[in-house]
Amino acid sequence: MTKWGMNGARYFQRKEEYAPRKANRDSPFEKFNVQCLHCQSYKLTVKAEFNEGEGELRIFLVCPSCKASEKIAVK
Repeated sequence: MTKWGMNGARYFQRKEEYAPRKANRDSPFEKFNVQCLHCQSYKLTVKAEFNEGEGELRIFLVCPSCKASEKIAVK
């Protein structure tokens, strides 16, 4: 421990890098912490598709950074 109360590597990080993530004030998801498990990005987008022929709604979470996607089950 240094005299500042943190290790040397953390001293040179920006505050945003080690501070806990806070949701935006206008976010409807303040109590949820959703991130990409592949690249740890919080910048996820939601895509919704409706297939009229089958009457099926599909919703996907997509990470624009690494292009990973996950289908959300909808009933």
